[in-house]
Amino acid sequence: MKRFLYHLSIFALGLLVLNGAAYVMVYRIDFKEVKDYVKADLDFDTFLLSDSQGRVLEMVTEQYGVYNFSWNNESYVDMGRKLKYLARNTRLSRIIVGVPDYAILNYREQYNNNDKSVYFTTFRLEKNKVEFLRDRYLKRYVVLLNARSRDILLGSFREKMKSLVSGPAQPPKKWAEVSDGERREHALTRAEEQYADSTVSVRLEQALEEMITFCRENNIELAGIKFPLTQVYINTLGEKDPGAERILRRQQIPVYDYTHLYETRKELFRDQDHLNPEGAELFVRVLSGEVF
Repeated sequence: MKRFLYHLSIFALGLLVLNGAAYVMVYRIDFKEVKDYVKADLDFDTFLLSDSQGRVLEMVTEQYGVYNFSWNNESYVDMGRKLKYLARNTRLSRIIVGVPDYAILNYREQYNNNDKSVYFTTFRLEKNKVEFLRDRYLKRYVVLLNARSRDILLGSFREKMKSLVSGPAQPPKKWAEVSDGERREHALTRAEEQYADSTVSVRLEQALEEMITFCRENNIELAGIKFPLTQVYINTLGEKDPGAERILRRQQIPVYDYTHLYETRKELFRDQDHLNPEGAELFVRVLSGEVF
C-alpha cells in the first residue's frame, strides 16, 4: 500500500508540474487576449454579440452606432454573461446576436470562452454556482482539461516546429487565389470540425432562451443575424438544422439571414466562412441600412 501511495504521489506531482508549465505557456500567449476580451466601450447602447464570424467586422460597426463585442469561439453562455453585464453598466437598448447553424451544437460547448466571460459575472449573480466555480477556476487554471488551452499549446508547438523545419511562416494565400480543389478541401475540413457532433447542447439552448427572456423582461430589443458564407462552404454543408435560428423565430425574434449575400464573390472572403476586411466593410454598409 505504501508503495502504491508513493507511486501515486509521484504521478500526481508530475501532473501538477506538467499543468503548471502548461499554464505558464498558455498565460503568456493568452494574457493580452484576455485583456482585450474584457474591454468594452460602455457609451454605446447597441451591441453586436457573435463569434469569429462577427468579430471580423471589427470596429467598422461603430460608425453606425453599434459596438462590436464579438470574440472568437463565443458561445451563448458567454454572450449571456456579457448581456447582463451590459444591462448593469450601460443604457442598453438593443442586442444583435450571431445565429450560425452550429451555435447550439456540442462543438460550441467544447470550444468557448467560459473561462474568460466569467469575469463579467460574480458568484452571487450566477444561478449555477458549480458552473461558475468550474469556469472561474478549474477551466482557467487546470489547462490540461480545457480544450481551447490545449489547442493554444498545440498551435504554438506546431508553429515553432514548422519554423524550424521550413523557416518563417509565409503569409497565407488570399481565398480568391486558392484553387477550387483547395477551397473544397478547406471547406470540408471546417465542416467536419464544426459538425462532427451534431448533438444539441442543452446548456447552450437554455442560455439562448434565457437571453431572450432577459431581453423581454428588461425591454431590450433582440435580433439575430446569419453572416455571409462562400458558395463552396454552403454546398459542403448542405441542409443543416438551424437550431438557434429556429429558437429565435419561434419566439418571434427577427433573424436577418445573409448566408447567400456574397456566395459567389470569393474576393470578399478570408476563408470559407469569414469575410476579409473589404468584405466586412461592404457588409457593414448593408447592415447599416437594414439592421443597425
